[in-house]
Amino acid sequence: MIPFLTPDFYSDNIIRLFQDNGGGIVRHPLADPPAEILVRNARASVSDLSIMEDSDVIYVGASNICVALNRASGLIKILRKGEVVADFKAPIEFAPKKVMLKLGEAEDEYFYGGGVQNRRFSHKGQVIAIENQNSWTD
Repeated sequence: MIPFLTPDFYSDNIIRLFQDNGGGIVRHPLADPPAEILVRNARASVSDLSIMEDSDVIYVGASNICVALNRASGLIKILRKGEVVADFKAPIEFAPKKVMLKLGEAEDEYFYGGGVQNRRFSHKGQVIAIENQNSWTD
């Protein structure tokens, strides 16, 4: 089972996964050097919030989005209207100064963002570090 993982719904279409292995409650991310990471006033109403489970999976969802947490493997799937939009290929890895997510990708799927772009638009097939260095680095 995934310890202390909390699906935090911002709307029927937006979810943030929060995990604190020390047992802390949902809060804004901390950054050093300080940075405001989350958008202000981002929350909207959430409808039809539900929790269901079977022997293998816990499902937490709103009307358009659902998080499926596999009890045994620790793997996560995020579904939008029943279609997988994020498929974790390994459990979330926590280390003292980093967290690693390993996501699957479809042949026609691309990943954008991840902080400073440095002339890059797509990160398909790449491993990127998303970190606050307060400078223009790769």
